[in-house]
Amino acid sequence: MRMQEAVEAKAAGVVARKWRVLQTNPNAERTALANVRRLGLEAYLPMAITERPATAKRPAATIIRPFLPGYMFVRFDTRLDPWGDLFTTIGVKAILRAGLAPLAVPDSEVEALRQREEAGLIKISDPSDVAIWRKGDRVRVTYPRAEIEAVFEELLDKDRAVVFVSILGKLSRQVVTPLLLK
Repeated sequence: MRMQEAVEAKAAGVVARKWRVLQTNPNAERTALANVRRLGLEAYLPMAITERPATAKRPAATIIRPFLPGYMFVRFDTRLDPWGDLFTTIGVKAILRAGLAPLAVPDSEVEALRQREEAGLIKISDPSDVAIWRKGDRVRVTYPRAEIEAVFEELLDKDRAVVFVSILGKLSRQVVTPLLLK
């Protein structure tokens, strides 16, 4: 039945390609991006630029890294595209799913990330742009489609903050970008 639906959709010119989220292997985002594109699928890996301050042992540096480490976006139609090949693609760890169906991300969310880019890179804010919280303050971690209550622990640097989230009655230590905190 699915094959017949796919043939009919293709014949009618109806293609419902939606953005999906892939989880990559650690530090393998660029490898996964190249391999997903080899499959003929549209892929997007938002990249960020940050400034690493100088220390006694190393000079200051500009660093380009994935904006969402461990994750990237891929656009496909579950009926027409060979998305099953993603499970065996080098660099790809998993497809975020609800049951058996890959989760779809609204086009507006991916477009919002693209709008933040300057010359293909998202600039991570300066420490002066980040609000400062004190240990124990209640904060909200805001994701595009969800908000989670948390307790602020500490700011590790301008790109990372430690918060504690209650999951199933237990506190879980999470490291997030301060840009997600309210």
